[in-house]
Amino acid sequence: MRTVADAEVRLLDDLRWAGLDWDEGPDVGGPYGPYKQTERLELYRKHADMLLQSGAAYRCFCTADQMQARMNLTTGYDGACRHVPRDQSDELAASGHAYVVRLRRPDKNPEFSDLVYGRTKGTTRIQTVSEMATNDIILLKTSGMPTYHFANVIDDHYMKITHVIRGAEWLVSTPLHVSLYQAFGWTIPAFAHVGLLVDADGSKLSKRNLATNIQNNRQEGTLPEALVNFLALLGWRNPDGNDIMELHELVGKFDMKFTKGNTIVSTAKLHFMQKEHAARLIRRIGAHDSKAEALLDATVAGVRELFQPEEYELVLQGRDLRSFVTAVMKADDLNYTYVRPYLERNRYFFQYRPENVPAPRDSYGLMVSLEDVASLAEELVARPLLPPPEDGVLFVQTSWNENDIAKALEHVCAARAWKDIVHAGQCVSKIGTDGVQASTTEARIVIETKRYRSALHRFLRDTLALGLPGPSSTKVMEILGREECERRLGIHPEDARQ
Repeated sequence: MRTVADAEVRLLDDLRWAGLDWDEGPDVGGPYGPYKQTERLELYRKHADMLLQSGAAYRCFCTADQMQARMNLTTGYDGACRHVPRDQSDELAASGHAYVVRLRRPDKNPEFSDLVYGRTKGTTRIQTVSEMATNDIILLKTSGMPTYHFANVIDDHYMKITHVIRGAEWLVSTPLHVSLYQAFGWTIPAFAHVGLLVDADGSKLSKRNLATNIQNNRQEGTLPEALVNFLALLGWRNPDGNDIMELHELVGKFDMKFTKGNTIVSTAKLHFMQKEHAARLIRRIGAHDSKAEALLDATVAGVRELFQPEEYELVLQGRDLRSFVTAVMKADDLNYTYVRPYLERNRYFFQYRPENVPAPRDSYGLMVSLEDVASLAEELVARPLLPPPEDGVLFVQTSWNENDIAKALEHVCAARAWKDIVHAGQCVSKIGTDGVQASTTEARIVIETKRYRSALHRFLRDTLALGLPGPSSTKVMEILGREECERRLGIHPEDARQ
């Protein structure tokens, strides 16, 4: 039995981090304790004696050297002590001879049912001495410690376990465990053997790798909801077809219909679930959700770690960092993965260096020059915010939000299009006098407005957001604020508004 320092503490901590809870165990107690095998040794010895009394087990006094000397005859233990009379065995044990306790396996494996693989018929087991040797397994070691095969059956019985769900590698050992249940006259639990977790090349994942991955995932910022969701779908699928579920949803949907065969562990699926669960949490920020607030806290801490205070404070201009980060997260919720890559994707919100702005283009779309698009941007940003008109006919930008900015952008582009058409002499003097001419003019305005709109969006993306992907340019403008947009566009507000 291997003991690793602090392994128990780390295991329980990982389970709690994942949001799992338990009714009984070594840390919370319960009616079927103690919950550590080292504290149950007397129980194991008692049940080994019971099997010795019934003849279902026997003592083996062979030393390792003796068995090694007989290896030329058999491929393991040769059953030399299987037929030692009971009284002789008792005398040897009483005189201090070291021994192990071995199970006297029946000649035929018992039948059992598996919830995944179905009914397994009993088969004749022992045909040769060598097969006998490999099947009379050790139950109790010379140290008095039980083997896994022995301890798990006794523990499961006394802890009233009804379902044993484990890896398919244990399927071949199940007849042995069933034999132990039958030897004690106990009710046999339901068995379900699920596929092993393997790498892309089919290699089995080791326990050490899994433990390391959990620690790494925690350090990287993997959400516990995402990891639990990911693990629950390894070898099982939701009958409703929806893969994204939180723990309470998994509990409600879970059934015992496992898939056969090994399961490849794909980190790409985990990253997908991370994005989906992060988006769910971001939408709950501000709704008194502790998990959502924890994600926000981690992101704010990431800003302070990755960027210089003087840089993001210049962007904030006195605004609250936590509120600013909230706005960014809600605007780009579908692209949140982990703190660092997310903030690097959206770094232009917290760090603006002119040298990182893409070089100006010769044109921004069809025949829209840099001068044209820059003047459009100035008109857009420098527009005064006015109270709404009483008649409500004319468009007036009343606030600095995405909706009003988008309307203002459309208005600026349409006005420029109208101006171009008038200057070109292509506008009818009386709109509507000639239906054909009027419709032609309106169509040209629509085309020209679209041309300017596309160019302006490209220019704003390059200049305000360093050409990086993210929320719409009008949403970026709302979050940055008018003053920061003016600074990045090189607009002097007083001169521009005059």
